[in-house]
Amino acid sequence: MASSARTCAVPSGRCESTVGMSINGRARRKEVGPGCRSQNQPRRSRGGREPIANGFSSRDPNHGISRSNPSRQGHAPPHEWRPGQTSFKAAKQEMQRGFEKAEEEESRQIKETDEAKEPSPWLRRVGCIAHLAGIDRKEVREFVEPVDEKEEPHLAIMCTAFEWLIQDAQYKAVREVVGQQALFEANKKEVEKETNMPFDSWMDITTIEWYVEVWKQLLVFVFRAEDDEPEFRPPYVLTDAQHSAMQTVRDKIGAFQGWKQEQEKSAESRDGDEDEGFNDGEDDEGVEVEEGVEGAGEEVDGGFEDEMSEEVKWMRQIQREVLRVCITLLDHPLQDNEFQSAIISGLAVLMMKGDKGWHDAEDFTTKYSAVIKLAWLMMTEIEARNKATSYYRLVKQSVGQFMTMAHGGRDPTPMQWIYQTRLYRFKIRYTTQAAGKIQWIRDEVLYPSTRVQMSQLRSMVHGLISEARDELFRKLIVVTDEGGTSTSVPSIDWDNTVDQPSETKVGWSFLDDEQNKFGAHKEWWLFKRIYQEQALREQFLDDDGLLKPGAGKAYQRHVERFLELLLVLIHLCSGKPSCAPEILGLRWKNTANGGVRNIIIENGLVGLVAQYHKGYRSSSNIKIIHRYLPREVGELLVYYLWLVLPFWEKIQFQMTGKVVSSAFL
Repeated sequence: MASSARTCAVPSGRCESTVGMSINGRARRKEVGPGCRSQNQPRRSRGGREPIANGFSSRDPNHGISRSNPSRQGHAPPHEWRPGQTSFKAAKQEMQRGFEKAEEEESRQIKETDEAKEPSPWLRRVGCIAHLAGIDRKEVREFVEPVDEKEEPHLAIMCTAFEWLIQDAQYKAVREVVGQQALFEANKKEVEKETNMPFDSWMDITTIEWYVEVWKQLLVFVFRAEDDEPEFRPPYVLTDAQHSAMQTVRDKIGAFQGWKQEQEKSAESRDGDEDEGFNDGEDDEGVEVEEGVEGAGEEVDGGFEDEMSEEVKWMRQIQREVLRVCITLLDHPLQDNEFQSAIISGLAVLMMKGDKGWHDAEDFTTKYSAVIKLAWLMMTEIEARNKATSYYRLVKQSVGQFMTMAHGGRDPTPMQWIYQTRLYRFKIRYTTQAAGKIQWIRDEVLYPSTRVQMSQLRSMVHGLISEARDELFRKLIVVTDEGGTSTSVPSIDWDNTVDQPSETKVGWSFLDDEQNKFGAHKEWWLFKRIYQEQALREQFLDDDGLLKPGAGKAYQRHVERFLELLLVLIHLCSGKPSCAPEILGLRWKNTANGGVRNIIIENGLVGLVAQYHKGYRSSSNIKIIHRYLPREVGELLVYYLWLVLPFWEKIQFQMTGKVVSSAFL
């Protein structure tokens, strides 16, 4: 979305309001002024502990703290079990309560284990347990919980600014803006080693939302943890540049909140003045009142537009400072301890799987990919913001500084650690036996929480085929309607139907092969029938021989329903299930850009030749995957392409006046 047309939907968050406690018990900052802290007004505590910071203000290291949270003073005394209960039921309940409380306290403390007894190459490589040992698991997870804009308006503003940042960066990290050579340079992991592919900023909406969420968790982790005492948070160490960048973000957001507060007060005052003017004018002369109200409305609209424009400017400033925070977090020299980096420390917190356990390599490395992909985007974005004649030179400088493996005596950075850890995941993926999740025992398939009989699957497929045939023959081809028609469906001569997969002529398909002798003309068979058969004429045409207004819409609903059923059947019955781009990218005729179609006829079966897989955009390698449809499903597809689609294209032309023809299903 272009920045000029973007509307601003950010929380106003009045700074003087007391914010209170969060969901899950996390304390929020009590803000006294925009970006300022009152040391005489303590923050509401988390779990009974006095706070140390308010809002996005500067931290006071000398601020006094009183702690009353038992979990932070050590383990709470175990629940006392008293013998002599009057009944077994009461004794059982008392014992269960004691066990549950003791287990909860035990599980909250992160402890290092004996690796000889509990070996885990993945956890050993990541090192998160040693980094977080001694910290309360529940409390440290609160650092990465989602932001509630009512309780933490400052963090909500920062997260909104980050979302805008990634949107803008994705639009700018393209050849048309920075040039192809800059994108090749941005895709480097080693300075001296050339890359074969340029950096590709494209991501589907689900992926980019997931990646943005990971980065937002890392950002709120750093800001929240900085408002806690060092002994109660992971032991990372911020550099002076990181402290400065974070404080600038706090100040900008505080100033923005103050500006929003002033705007709200001005709007309330303006509304009050307009109400008074309206009442006075009504007593004197109604006509003048109407003119006055209309003029006031124009002023309000104009003022609203100016306010929105000003609000966007504020968000742009915050967006630039958030970008600077991200870059300083990435540009962190790793010397003796990689966990001094706030990014790597935050990733260790994200490694925790709920209240117990840790994510395995298969689950967690997508978060490493999120950090890497958006780091490339932001690095390109910060160079695009600099006024220079050569993006390539600026990108090359930043890549060598903090985006590649250490070289020439330079200290490693968090990106090197993330690269190596993600690479280790790919290694153990092929050397570690995956856990079995599916069992097939006789006629029964078992998945972790599902038990399905093969007879049920067959019944489902048969039901789908039956419904699809009903839609095709009764609603689309219209040969067994209640109106009665003696027309029979022309048969498909499967044994003599051939195809030429090597034919590259644009628009060509197996339906155009002269060797195939179809029993009806594909273009006009259905269209001719609506003029010859009384039942079809009444269904589609009015007295003047024109298409009825509702007939086309009704036919469209049946086409859409049939295609839904057909795509489900293709997905279930053609072998290994296809990815969405594969099944939605099926072409029944050749196209100028895609080349040869991927729906063919081979030995009496309909074949699907997919030329796409999920790694195509990063590797540019096309994998050819052959799938074949059972005769019952292939028959539905051929009849649709042969008889229904040509007729449906003509109906659409009569409805819209435009030629609607697509090579895709």
